[in-house]
Amino acid sequence: MKDTVKKNWMIYGANGYTGALIAEAAAGSSMRRPVLAGRNASQIQALASRLDCEARVFDLSSDSDVIAKQIEDCAVVLHCAGPFAFTAKPMAEACMKAKTAYCDITGEIGVFQSLHEMDANARHAGVLLLPGVGFDVVPTDCVARTVYEEMPTAVSLRLAFAGLSHISAGTMRSALLGLADDSVVRKDGRVTSIPYFSRTAQLDLTDRTETYHAIPWGDVFTAFVSTGIPNIEVFTTVPSSQRVLLGALMPLRSLLGRSRARSFFGALGKMLSPLVKGPDETVRRTARARIEGLGMDGRGHTLCLRLETQEGYAFTVESALAAVRRILDGRLEKGHETGFQTPSLAFGSNFVFEVGLTRWL
Repeated sequence: MKDTVKKNWMIYGANGYTGALIAEAAAGSSMRRPVLAGRNASQIQALASRLDCEARVFDLSSDSDVIAKQIEDCAVVLHCAGPFAFTAKPMAEACMKAKTAYCDITGEIGVFQSLHEMDANARHAGVLLLPGVGFDVVPTDCVARTVYEEMPTAVSLRLAFAGLSHISAGTMRSALLGLADDSVVRKDGRVTSIPYFSRTAQLDLTDRTETYHAIPWGDVFTAFVSTGIPNIEVFTTVPSSQRVLLGALMPLRSLLGRSRARSFFGALGKMLSPLVKGPDETVRRTARARIEGLGMDGRGHTLCLRLETQEGYAFTVESALAAVRRILDGRLEKGHETGFQTPSLAFGSNFVFEVGLTRWL
């Protein structure tokens, strides 16, 4: 879907932790400099001035026609402003009006679900909707698709990852919002609720065996789109201190009810945001993440694949820019140029290897 008229591309939420990392990397690359956008005028303008980029200031609470006007000259919007539960849909709707490709760095399962519901409209508009082009969910999605390609008869898929021990304020806010809902797995093709921390697995993804907990990661939704495998679980390590804290917060959901709990957790996340800085440059440069995909067919045969790659935020910077380059160049898999797509469907299961230091174990 290469556009011969639209030359610009935009990073919205460029002043956030991850958005700023991506903006800095883009400005230092051979790519066309992005338009840097967001709602905080002083921060956006300061960043754009430092990186010699154009700045645009607008809020996603505006009418979709107003947002569309801001992005109509952009071939791609890379959306980095969370929590995406609030921001993804208005930006995606504006992208469809502006005939602009949409991609983001969300990992929120509800966002994938809501954008998937826009698939038919996006195809009709000839617009690509590609959420999850960061660590959420590129490496896990590519592993899932590879498991399927090597075992197309698989009926269950267990994904697990380790190495995302430091998080940004945006990720923390999204995680807290998620506490208003249940954890989930996919069972017999349906997304199914389970209690938090109720399902565990003993895995040795790192240098020792640890307890991993099932979490409502975006792949519970997207891996089914990518593979059609009907039973999917996603596991990661959750430090005991976080489990204690989250366990203490869970009764509030029952006490407040889901709607009021969502408001409470949203306010709590906003209050705590200044205290969460995200991993520093040393962690991003030296840490590594590991991903496992275990497929099983109806006869009990298994296939296990393991992947190592960069620390999650370092990975996101490279994978998001790789996705933008492909969209700008029109390098998408045939039949997956428009509508809702996953990274492995849009770019192929080997897309993960376009990120440096990625290797099979």
